[in-house]
This record gives sequence, C-alpha cells and structure tokens, in this order.
Amino acid sequence: MGRDSSKVRSDEGPSGRSDAASQAEHGCSHNPAPQAVDQVRRARPIIFSGASIRALLAGRKTQTRRLRGLKLFNVDPGAWYDVHEVCPGSWQFRWNGTGQVPEGLPVNGKGLALAIRCPYGKPGDRLRVKEAMHQEFTTSDKDTPNGCLAIYSADDEVVMRDGKPAEYEWERTSLSPICMPRWASRLWPEVTEVRVQRVQDISEDDAIAEGCNAPLLAKLIKSLAAKADPLPMYCDDGCSWCGCWQCAKKHKEFENIDGGWPSEEDGPRWCEDCGKLLDFTLTDEGCQAEWETEPLPIRTPDEAWVMRRAIGADGYPMLGESSGDFTSFPGLKGKVARQCYCTLWDSHHAKPKPVYGRVNGKRVIQSYVSYPWEDIHEEREHRGLPWRVFGNCWIWAITYKLDSKEARP
Repeated sequence: MGRDSSKVRSDEGPSGRSDAASQAEHGCSHNPAPQAVDQVRRARPIIFSGASIRALLAGRKTQTRRLRGLKLFNVDPGAWYDVHEVCPGSWQFRWNGTGQVPEGLPVNGKGLALAIRCPYGKPGDRLRVKEAMHQEFTTSDKDTPNGCLAIYSADDEVVMRDGKPAEYEWERTSLSPICMPRWASRLWPEVTEVRVQRVQDISEDDAIAEGCNAPLLAKLIKSLAAKADPLPMYCDDGCSWCGCWQCAKKHKEFENIDGGWPSEEDGPRWCEDCGKLLDFTLTDEGCQAEWETEPLPIRTPDEAWVMRRAIGADGYPMLGESSGDFTSFPGLKGKVARQCYCTLWDSHHAKPKPVYGRVNGKRVIQSYVSYPWEDIHEEREHRGLPWRVFGNCWIWAITYKLDSKEARP
C-alpha cells in the first residue's frame, strides 16, 4: 500500500536549505493572505500511540510535544535566546554567536534572527490523527467480502467508511500509523495554541494535560523495577543491614537483630555495609519527601523500584493502580505527572536513533542521535559510529481540542 497522499509542508525551501535558515533576518518571511481570500486549512497528519489515543478519547490529553523541524536549533540549544512568537504559528530565534555553529549560519552571525513556522499549523488549523489498525476476521458482515474488518488497535473499535464497517484491504495483519489512509482517520482535533520551549520547561499543569499520571508512570517503570532484588532489612540502633552472608558474618549477633521484614521508613534504605537495596515501605511523609526534587531520568532497577514505592504503585500507602490520583497528598499530582513525562520522553528519545545518508548510491547509517531529558550535549560512540546527544532540546508544544470525533475540516 502506498503512503497517504496528503503530505505536510516540507521544512526545506526551493534552495534545499531548511525553512529556518531561509527566513528573513527579522520576523516572518511569508506574507499573510488577503482577508478577502477564503483560506482552506488542510489538516496536518500527526502520529499518536495507542496509549495517547485512549487518553485523547478520555479527555485527559490536550497537549503534545514534538521535535520536528527544530534540528537546526537543537545542534546547540543553549546558543539561542530571545525566542518569541512573531505571527501565529511562527517563532523567532536569535543566535548568540557562541557554541557550535549550525550548518548554514555565518561564523560571525551573532544576533542573527531566524524565524520558523510550526509544521503542525497554527491556532485554528486541524490535525489528522494517524493510529495503528489491524484486521479481525468476520463471517457475518456482508460489507466485507474478504471476511476481514479493519479495527483500531487502540480501543478495538471498528473502522467506519461511508457509514459502513470498513473492509481490511492490506496484506499484513496490522497496519502502521504512518500508512493510515486519510479516510480511516477518526480524530481531527483543532489546534488552539502553539509554543516553542525547552523540554524541561514543561509545567506541572502541562504534564497533566499531556495525559501523564501515577498509573502511567508505574506502568513505564514496572519492567525495570522487576529487575531489582531488594533484600530483607535488619535494624539495630538506627542502623540497617541486609541478610547476605557477608553482613551476617560481620555482625555476629545477626540473629538477635530486629527485622527481616519490610519496615516503614521516611526514605529509601540501603545496606550500610554492602550498599544493597533493602525492602522497605514509605510513610506518607517519606513519599512526599521523594517528590521535593526536580524530575530525574530513572535508569536503574533500584531507582525504578524506589519510585514505585514512592507513588504507592504496590498498594501502599497512598495510591492504588486503579485510583489514578493521590488520596493523602493531592498536591503531588502535578509533580508525579512531570516525573512521568520525563520518563515518557526518555523512553522515546534518549536511545540512539540512526541517521541515514547515501554512500555510492546506497542508504547507510552514518551516525546516531538522541534527545534526552537531561541538559547534556556531548558526542559518544555507538556501534563504532558517532552518537550525538542533544539534551533538553527545543520542542513544539501544541495544545488542541477535540470537539467531535466526526469533525473534519
């Protein structure tokens, strides 16, 4: 099957340079159409995961953040300042002339201003959500001669076409969102606001609007936390040890030390001899203290295990998997959502992704790139090739509303 024929406007101009690099030095380069001309706004395709589709349908997700079109500015994110909107959907960046020189900019271009249009439109435009589909066999629907219905994978709803169940007409049993045809799109949200910001600038309210919450965070780190191996905790005179044989040998009266079961603590506990993670629960105050710091990437099984205890994902003391909110400290909801977004962002963007190029007419991997949450900018090596890391990058923050699933532009 071919790709969808409705394509987003390219970021490259006739000269092959990026849209940002070809803009005028001040303000926007495009002139607004005359008021008398009736502009026809076309919907921009945008891909959403199954979890995002379910959150959007439930009304919990009204924002999305995307990297597209900002590659020039993310070569050195800290080298840009005075970022502001110059016209609806278009933003201006000013370069401070330091750091790594982006391709196409003069070395002595300090103060150079570049403007770029958001590839997802401006307020009033619509987005066309693309999502995964799969086939389901049926023998009772006369509108599907081949016996296969098209089903939305996010919620197992039947795809409709011209008011009738749609026939699944592709060879593969499942269809990637990128290949979804225009007629199959059921969600057409309207853009209400477009902003440019660094990824760490997301607020607690914005994180909630992204559909992030404690159950989602617990799900994101569940597999990593399962790799942790917390040991029974033994306590004596305010000190904590585990039950490994090295510690038992060191503490000769080990059998007389109280413990060997999860103890309620005001903070995470590790063995004071070997440093291994101990089995503990957190008090309400201990849970609250865990959220006093800024969000940090969760990289180790121990960190994931402690985080699940901090949100009560295992049943104590504050949050059950199904409740979706804190009962003892409702004010922590935004902090948890922000940590959830940090973890969600890194799950998509912290891993190295290949950058392709052509050598002797063949498409080959030339390097790798990643855009993690952390504010780090360095070059590493992955599989023998350069791996460029651009942390805390610039992103588009798009707010939208969904009036009706059937609302089409």
